[in-house]
Amino acid sequence: MPVYCLSRVYETNTMKPKFTRKDVLIVLVVVVLLVALEYGLRNDIAQPTPSLQLTDEQYREMDMRLFNELRVRNVSWQGKTIAMRIRLIESMADQGFEVAALAMELLNVRRGDWDMPFDYLAYHRLKQLASEGDIAAICLQVMVAYHWERESKHVLEELIAKGAEAGHPTCLMYQGRLFEAAGDLKRAGEFFEKAAKAGNHFMQLWLVSSYSRGIKGYPLDIGKAKCWFEISKNPKFDTGESSYYRSLLSMWVKEAEEKGVTEDKNYTIYSWCEISK
Repeated sequence: MPVYCLSRVYETNTMKPKFTRKDVLIVLVVVVLLVALEYGLRNDIAQPTPSLQLTDEQYREMDMRLFNELRVRNVSWQGKTIAMRIRLIESMADQGFEVAALAMELLNVRRGDWDMPFDYLAYHRLKQLASEGDIAAICLQVMVAYHWERESKHVLEELIAKGAEAGHPTCLMYQGRLFEAAGDLKRAGEFFEKAAKAGNHFMQLWLVSSYSRGIKGYPLDIGKAKCWFEISKNPKFDTGESSYYRSLLSMWVKEAEEKGVTEDKNYTIYSWCEISK
């Protein structure tokens, strides 16, 4: 091949693409727009509506309801569908309850989202709120950490202790589970009852089951089981699961009567199922 041809081949193969200043500017603009769009979408998801301010009472009520609904987020009960549950949690986020917005992203609240990736940005925001002392955020971090297997055992125990000390229903339950795992059923029972009194619907029904069958260290006490069932039906607490327990309680009462155990004590829901005087 002639030297001239070889030189032309070399020049062609080594020729570098030429970018104008306009091309570079267009690329930069596109990148900036994509970053801004991503941030905007994330911000819409993880942030509350800034113009809405919740009162302490509204915050506590939403807090209790949120965690009760999260436990049964993918279950339908009579009169309470999954779609209704999702709308309820979304409405809390729309009203300015940021912890509800974060729960939507971190706990697969929407049906069919089991394969969704872990949202690091939402978790970072949740940890920020928790570090600022937001008790709902602390207990949601515990729930998320268990779900996604995040954080060390030591960190989890510290978070649970903080939430339980503040009287949060979910953290009180987790504190009871720690004692239960350690074999201290007496202390576990104390925290489970505290959680039930604080509004934890699952623990209220747990007491119904335990008293009506005399299990988990509880005496067989039909009166107390019925009393806790009445408390669990309160619309403030009920996730719809009480309707399922109605038939179970009837069955357990019948089994107790066959053993000769009857309802012989008068308990009242107004004193958290203590004997009325």
